[in-house]
Amino acid sequence: MFQSAMDFLFSAEGGYGNDSIDRGGETKYGISDKRDGLADGLTDVDGDCRPDTAIKQLTKQQAEKIYYRDYWLAAHCDEIAVAAPKLAIVMMDAAVNHGVVTAKRLLQRAAKVKEDGVIGPKTIGVIALRGDVLAGILLDVRESYYRAIVVNNPSQSRFLRGWLKRLGDLSKFILSVKQEG
Repeated sequence: MFQSAMDFLFSAEGGYGNDSIDRGGETKYGISDKRDGLADGLTDVDGDCRPDTAIKQLTKQQAEKIYYRDYWLAAHCDEIAVAAPKLAIVMMDAAVNHGVVTAKRLLQRAAKVKEDGVIGPKTIGVIALRGDVLAGILLDVRESYYRAIVVNNPSQSRFLRGWLKRLGDLSKFILSVKQEG
């Protein structure tokens, strides 16, 4: 399922961009310069906590390495994919767009369990019971979250249409995904 998630992410994120109003700053393939807390034009590809690659020079293979380590595994998408492969793709996209901890909380909101940002036995148990039904619920929760961002920070309203389009595209994408196995 990781590769399916990457197929969606690369199509949604596109290549290089640097919109001064976008809080992510300089970005390539969805990998933001500011994801490490620094606006230095660099990102950490090898996972040693030291930025080592210019955002502009980032390759798709390097981006995949970052996505796998820092988002897919960190958001427990590997575990989620066992019971709910389509949910794992939605979760991966949420982790990329909202950050891993916020994505976990949004998933817990969708699953109606305690929103503590820890994917433990209770959250995994609900996922095992409800499976991919939670994918659509998480998409709805994410839409509400995006709308709340705009209410709290109207300068972000210029991004709302794109965010909602992305959710619509993701909804269509997961309908087309075949379960691996």
